[in-house]
Amino acid sequence: MISPTDTTAVKLATQDSASLAISGDTTAIAENDSLINVQQPVGDIETEIDYKSTDSLKIDLKTQFVTMYGEGEVNYGKFKLEADRIKLNYSTNVVDATGTTDSTGTVYGTPLFTDDGHLYETDTIKYNFKSQKSIIRGVVTQEGEGYIHGDKIKRVESGEAFVDHAKYTTCNLPEPHFHIDANKIKMIPGKKFISGPFNMKIANIPTPLWLPFGFFPMPNNKSSGIIIPTFGEEIRRGFFLREGGYYFHFNDYIDLTATGEIYSKGSWGVALRSNYRKRYAFSGNWSFQYNHNDEGTEAQESTVDSYWIRWTHSPQSRPGAGRFSASVNFGSSRYNQENPSDIDNNLSQNFSSAVSYSKTLGKLFNFSANANLNQNVSTGVIDLTFPQVSFNMNRVNPFQKKGKSAQTWYEKINFTYSMNASNRLTNNRVNSPSFPVDNPNPMDSVIIDFTPENFDEIWKRSQNGFQHRIPVSTSFKILKYFTLSPNFNWNEIHYFKKLDYTWIENGGADGSGAVRIDTLGGLQRVYSFNGGANLNTRLYGTAYFKSEKIQAIRHVMAPTVSMSFSPDFGADRYGYYQDVQVNNNGDTRRLSRYEGFLYGTPTSGKQANMSFSISNTLEMKVLSKNDTTGKAKIVPILENFSISTNYNFAADSFNLSPFSLVARTSLFNKKLSINWSGTIDPYVYVLENVSEGTNGEVSVRQRRTSQYAWNAGQGIGQLSSWNLALSTRLSPKGMSADDRAKRYENELRYGDNQAELDYLINHPDTYVDWNVPWNLSLNLNMNYNKTGFQDSKITASMRFNGDVSLTEKWKITYNSGYDFVQREFTQTNLGILRDLHCWEMRVDWTPFGRYTSYSLTIQAKSSLLRDLKLNRQNSWRDQY
Repeated sequence: MISPTDTTAVKLATQDSASLAISGDTTAIAENDSLINVQQPVGDIETEIDYKSTDSLKIDLKTQFVTMYGEGEVNYGKFKLEADRIKLNYSTNVVDATGTTDSTGTVYGTPLFTDDGHLYETDTIKYNFKSQKSIIRGVVTQEGEGYIHGDKIKRVESGEAFVDHAKYTTCNLPEPHFHIDANKIKMIPGKKFISGPFNMKIANIPTPLWLPFGFFPMPNNKSSGIIIPTFGEEIRRGFFLREGGYYFHFNDYIDLTATGEIYSKGSWGVALRSNYRKRYAFSGNWSFQYNHNDEGTEAQESTVDSYWIRWTHSPQSRPGAGRFSASVNFGSSRYNQENPSDIDNNLSQNFSSAVSYSKTLGKLFNFSANANLNQNVSTGVIDLTFPQVSFNMNRVNPFQKKGKSAQTWYEKINFTYSMNASNRLTNNRVNSPSFPVDNPNPMDSVIIDFTPENFDEIWKRSQNGFQHRIPVSTSFKILKYFTLSPNFNWNEIHYFKKLDYTWIENGGADGSGAVRIDTLGGLQRVYSFNGGANLNTRLYGTAYFKSEKIQAIRHVMAPTVSMSFSPDFGADRYGYYQDVQVNNNGDTRRLSRYEGFLYGTPTSGKQANMSFSISNTLEMKVLSKNDTTGKAKIVPILENFSISTNYNFAADSFNLSPFSLVARTSLFNKKLSINWSGTIDPYVYVLENVSEGTNGEVSVRQRRTSQYAWNAGQGIGQLSSWNLALSTRLSPKGMSADDRAKRYENELRYGDNQAELDYLINHPDTYVDWNVPWNLSLNLNMNYNKTGFQDSKITASMRFNGDVSLTEKWKITYNSGYDFVQREFTQTNLGILRDLHCWEMRVDWTPFGRYTSYSLTIQAKSSLLRDLKLNRQNSWRDQY
């Protein structure tokens, strides 16, 4: 034991460590080292202080100093200090730390001071454990996304700090590219800092931007705050303030962004966006945008009101729990034309939305409820299916022995049950019959607005009902290699109305006679059934080679023959059809009493169908020279080629259906995807007349006969339609689309800068992968249609997009397409990106078309300083 009054200086060995219990009393030192073990009474500070050094430490019991040499470290609660030279006075509770200067004048081992998670890189520091006050010189510290440089920082007990000759920046370089320069700054860690007069400096050069004071938030977590608007001018809408508003951070699970825009000539708009999540349950986001564009003149008013709604909801699956999901993309027909912010969205005409809920009920049943909306922004047609309910029973084998697999044909007998109920609303026009109608609704011929005011008319066009299905089947082997699967299907539909037809001799607008169509209410039961069997097998053929690379080629062919039978549900005993006179000549027609209804009508006429289909795959077994394992890999030559058709023995003519062909494969290690489909009409067409109209259009009158093409020497028939789709995504080796997606996902999930990542989630179009030197996506689509002697119709177009890195910091992006028929480019966007370390430059240019425009933006990367930017643009609205 060493006496407290002993003045002996003890020099401990390298890697010594010790702990002190310090108070205002200086009567003792507690030392964990084997050389020293002195206990001190509890005083004002009860937290244990741990300290160590890699070289040595010196304890002077007379002056009550502990000096640490060589990578010294002191830990006290949430306080941590690292430096090459640390001096601790356990009498005054003060610690001093500095670096060490070598013979060349280089300073190394400068202090690193961490206090409650805040790191300070300093030249020197003096800290009092008891008062928690400190004086730091030559400091650099990070607060949120920002960095603060200061000549001197004085920290008080509350944690607030006062900085002399301060620099604030989001650039992480020792000499930042830009900074806010102020003589005095008050910093409240985790919340904000306030400065007196300051100047913006770029490359340490003063700019004209001087302000008398500054208020800068720097929260550790998200917080509510004002969103600064951008300003500018458009010729058609005038001066504007855009994208200004307020961000509401309610808590860590929900937020709301409210922004608006206003123009000097009367246009305005509002937008609401929100993200929400519940841990282990669900997450989602939604947005609502409304725009009022007033682009008229004093002589002619022109206003357009438009809106758009987006909603995405994704659940996390939990056993036994219901699953609710949503993907909504809906709005006004004019919205994308008036607000072309996204090129792909602007070119699209059809948008779909879906909301669904599903739940498993025990081990046998499941339930789902859905709402679906399809919208064509070009025609204005909206189809809404709500509600759509399904109740299904899993497959049941009633004769299978419990705990054993089915062996015999009767043990393999199985059945299921499904019920679907739907209500479909539409604003589309109603198809007019080909015969005169006595009581037509004039509104049926027009597309009406899908608004509450038109609900009565929309409801008249609605279709609803219930459908029940019970399929029964079994299977067994015959002739060892063939599988026979008999089946029986029961289908029953419940409607709430039916149509009734009556010929009125003096009906119609001209009194020459017409058919009156009445709608009769009441529950209608419409059932049908059919039976049949499927016979299928699988044939294999393999060709082996002695080649060092190609070892074998295998062909797999899967033929299927199906038979189905059903009675004539057009017979009078079923009551599904009605024979009606349709003209004054006494001609009659068999009309369905459920024409245009939701689930249709059972087929009129006896059905005895035989379907044929053959699918083929062709693959190659290749030994790669680069593979050291010696294992061969399978390379697909033809992933699928199938041909199918149907023959109805009960039909009086046109028994054979057109041949359907489908082919799919991929080449170059699945980099190029090829899909082809086509239809062959097996019947002969007879040309009756060809005429030319006044406008130069050629009109062909022809007749399709029941004669087969091969009987007329025309092969197997006419290729009446085909579609070819090619798609590829190219990038340097090792940089596939999946690689880029995974990198993006990992950056969002594991990145340190949460605010920046949140910004990328809400603005994915701003994400640029600078690690990929180039990438190219190509999509080629070709369509061909020809009926008999009519002229063929061909469409061919290509979409391509990607980017090219000219240097490590320069990148060009492109998004365009080409119409080979019209021989012109579709809407095109070009972009130039420049990485300026803590800044970025973006040029967007639409060189031609309706939306011709350009914009130049230079802005800070940090989401904290997103509003610190220079923007110049020429809007597409200024071109008209």
